Amino acid sequence: MVRNATRLVATVVCIIGLGSSAVEARGLLGERYGSLHLGVTRPGNSRLREIDSSVIGFGASMNLPVTGNVDLNFALSREELDGGTFEIDLTSFQGGVNYLISPESETCPFLIGRLGIVDTSPGDSDPMIALGGGIEFGLNDKTALTPSLVFMHVDDADDLILSGEGNYWITESVFGVAGLGIGLDEGDIVVTLGAGVRF
Repeated sequence: MVRNATRLVATVVCIIGLGSSAVEARGLLGERYGSLHLGVTRPGNSRLREIDSSVIGFGASMNLPVTGNVDLNFALSREELDGGTFEIDLTSFQGGVNYLISPESETCPFLIGRLGIVDTSPGDSDPMIALGGGIEFGLNDKTALTPSLVFMHVDDADDLILSGEGNYWITESVFGVAGLGIGLDEGDIVVTLGAGVRF
């Protein structure tokens, strides 16, 4: 037990140490922006996959830095599962914070906390909570990669989501973004493409 705790502390210290470079990451953390995205989900559940093997989704998000270490983040998304005579619409809203551990560094570990609601039509509305973290790796002055691991709880369902996102700054104010996510418990695979504007 003590050995495992020591290893955990040493790992966290090493991760934070990686972020000691003075070069600022060219990612999305710490930026004030709005973005739109389009996504396709391959459900991990075989019964859902028989109804619709490619669930189309779209959404919008906004990131608002409030201090050097804290961003507020809000997202609205909608997915449509269409099986011909059978349709389910999922609409979710979530808001929360990113806590940036090394905001001025080329490598920036961060923590994620979100609360929200998921509305299923036809069906009910359920609360959701998401907790996790990630690391933003600045590759150059226009590009960053951001892997993350997030635990998500909706109603009585839990999932651990491993994802990676890459962004590219087309101009000083406009960026493109692409992501891939895998639900380690449910088996969902999500691919997203989007664009945003810094303001």
